[in-house]
Amino acid sequence: FTLFWMSAIITTVIGLSELDLLLTMLGAHGALRGPARSFAIVVLSGAIVSTGFPSLVRAAGRMRFSTLLWLVPVMVQMALDPVLIFGLHLGVQGAALGLIGGQAVSAAMSVWFFFLRRDRPYHVTFADLLPHAPTVRPLLDIGAPSFLTGIGAAALVGLVNSTLAHADSATALAAYAVCTRIRTFITTPQLGISQGVQPVVGYSYGNGQPERARRAMDLALRATVLYGILVL
Repeated sequence: FTLFWMSAIITTVIGLSELDLLLTMLGAHGALRGPARSFAIVVLSGAIVSTGFPSLVRAAGRMRFSTLLWLVPVMVQMALDPVLIFGLHLGVQGAALGLIGGQAVSAAMSVWFFFLRRDRPYHVTFADLLPHAPTVRPLLDIGAPSFLTGIGAAALVGLVNSTLAHADSATALAAYAVCTRIRTFITTPQLGISQGVQPVVGYSYGNGQPERARRAMDLALRATVLYGILVL
């Protein structure tokens, strides 16, 4: 928790202080710069509530609550967006506020799950939140691949946006954004399968059942490949 909160605060400070450079790198020029700036300010300011730690909830075996951490924020955002964008006429800023509102609900749910719930699987105390060097190092080692993957994806998006922006075509940027969302929607089931199989494999290996773990991986691989073939 502490590592994430510290990283979120650093992201907010650096992102807001270097916002103009960030927008330029991402290709926000001309008429797009104003709305992009409004959106980015809100999103960066709410970085500290950007996750409800669903992976930790899945690790505790609470798959239903982990699903709710994804589902409830989306529903909240869907309810807030029309009110903020059209009802209050906030436009792009309203969309950003709706996003942060949904994420804040997810963060509040995780705080209740980890710190306030009576039958919570983890009993986290203030002492547990203090940085512990022998624990921090493995966390960084495990998280490094995901971090580098995210940085690479962000750099690719920035490169594409910048290329399209230099073509002076807002339509091209909008089309790319729409296509990206469609791709995300289509690949979400595969992402869900891959995330869902992780605790099954981990528990199986930890419980001395490697065959069960391999069976789970085999079924997950078949499911993702079959889905990929069906959506082609």
